[in-house]
Amino acid sequence: MKIWTDKKYYQEIARKEKFDHPGFLRAVELCLDAERILDVGCGDGSKLKMLGNKKTKRVGCDVSPLAKDYGYDVFDGVHLTYKDENFDRVVSFFVLEHTEKPKELLKDMVRVLKANGLIILLAPNFGAPNRCSPNFEGSRIKKLFFNDEWHKVTPKSDSMDNFESDLDTTMEPYLGTIAKYLKYLKLDILEKSSYWEMERKNATLVQKIFKIFFEDCGPHLFIVAKKR
Repeated sequence: MKIWTDKKYYQEIARKEKFDHPGFLRAVELCLDAERILDVGCGDGSKLKMLGNKKTKRVGCDVSPLAKDYGYDVFDGVHLTYKDENFDRVVSFFVLEHTEKPKELLKDMVRVLKANGLIILLAPNFGAPNRCSPNFEGSRIKKLFFNDEWHKVTPKSDSMDNFESDLDTTMEPYLGTIAKYLKYLKLDILEKSSYWEMERKNATLVQKIFKIFFEDCGPHLFIVAKKR
């Protein structure tokens, strides 16, 4: 059984939900004048409800069949069930790390985005050369010098009996890779940050060195891109 088919999963996520991340707060600002917003991987919709204005049409979708219980759509994790150029904002918060085919999903998110619309992404920066998810296996040194930009990992948690944050990660997204791919899809990068300012005070020596020389290697990834 997929962990996200268990209602306890969303109850646990909701219990730990935080809405003060600077990337999410920036997304709220960027969606104030939105006409139609799509939240990909919306969960229980708690973040989506905070976006837009009184006139905004909010649409959410998730891979879990439980999405229907919250009034949202169910999709297969790759192919969105909406017409081309249907939304002026397409957002996704802490979802990329749970995807199986991130390139295909991002391409479809761009497909349903209107011209001049914005795609807004927020996720852990697990794929950075100096970082990894709890599910990473192998050599950290090898990753540092021979980084796989679309690195997949095997989840270590498949039920709520052994659930801990990020143990259900399937892919390690990287800010540099995502930005490069969105440019390939003919989008203009308007904003991006890896939020070095959120790095823990007890960061390792390696992290401190990367902080000085590598802009895209902070703990989280945040991207705002505009469709031409």
